[in-house]
Amino acid sequence: AKVRIHGLSARAELNSCGGTILCWHADKGRYGVQVEGSLETVLLRPTNLEEVKPPRVREKWAPEWRSAEADAIIENKERELLAAEAAEAAKHPFGAGFGAAAGGGAAAV
Repeated sequence: AKVRIHGLSARAELNSCGGTILCWHADKGRYGVQVEGSLETVLLRPTNLEEVKPPRVREKWAPEWRSAEADAIIENKERELLAAEAAEAAKHPFGAGFGAAAGGGAAAV
């Protein structure tokens, strides 16, 4: 668990530092905490630790207001547009990528 250290007097320089709880020493009543940004591990009382909650991750927004019927209409329209583009491309001797469907005009060489 991620924690913030506070209330130390003997090691006041660690106050407001972050850390990660590694273990619990039941015989000492203290947590083994690795201090953030160093390899140092210190034993600290629970009263000197405050849990740091991870930032809440927002889920990707997705429109939920569209009905299955609306999705079907959109899919059908997309199919119609693709078929129209394919028919237009078939009119040109070099197929898709040339003519009006590709923006028309001659390419600079």
